[in-house]
Amino acid sequence: MPETVIVNDVSFSVNTKGPFWNRMSSGEWEPETLQCIRLLCSHDTTFLDIGAWIGPTMLYAAALGSRAVGLEPDPRAYAQLVLNVASNPDWASRVQIANVAAGIENGALELHSRVLGNSETSVFKRHARHGSIVECGTSISVQQVDICAFIQKTIDPNAKLVTKIDVEGAEFLFLPKLAAFLAERGGGLLVSTHPQNIVTDGAHCTRVSRLEGKLRIIRALLPFNWFALKSGALVEVEKSSAIARSLAAPDVPDTYICST
Repeated sequence: MPETVIVNDVSFSVNTKGPFWNRMSSGEWEPETLQCIRLLCSHDTTFLDIGAWIGPTMLYAAALGSRAVGLEPDPRAYAQLVLNVASNPDWASRVQIANVAAGIENGALELHSRVLGNSETSVFKRHARHGSIVECGTSISVQQVDICAFIQKTIDPNAKLVTKIDVEGAEFLFLPKLAAFLAERGGGLLVSTHPQNIVTDGAHCTRVSRLEGKLRIIRALLPFNWFALKSGALVEVEKSSAIARSLAAPDVPDTYICST
């Protein structure tokens, strides 16, 4: 039987409430991300969740009244996402999910995971975790879609679009093309980067590769206005300072809040 998750005064149902959902309810899980979604999403918004996992951010956006579209390629996570979405039947007309990965073209994509469904399935086979290099022991082939074509086909061109991207490293591959498309179309972006998932042979080469990945993201997002969450509001920030902080720490993930 579905169980209710309450985050502040926003509520939705999930198939089975476990430790993760308790963390979300208590405010321990990504409170800044949820606050951004709350500020950006309403009844006139379409929320595109690229890397929806088991549904926390897209369910939250849907509970705020948005139309929600979620992409999740990990089959184990997607199976749970299906159940969680089905636990909210009143939203059936405005929630859509697909078991696909976002990319620059249609076709097959190889993903890697230490444990399928754990939210860290990635295009990269080796990850840096707690000072060690961890090999992903499971590899799977999934369907990839041209994300720009998917948006054109699926989302009303006049809709106010907010896109969240949290894909464990694939952002370095498809964000430049997607950002150029969204800069012309208009809308908001919430981007989480994962440079720690870029691991090459040797510490120096890894550092260079991570800096190259960060520069790829920065260049892609330059056409947008950048914001930060301060005292419960989104405040526009000066790009050069944000860029300097990012490049000074190539191993550290970044979060970008952007809008046209």
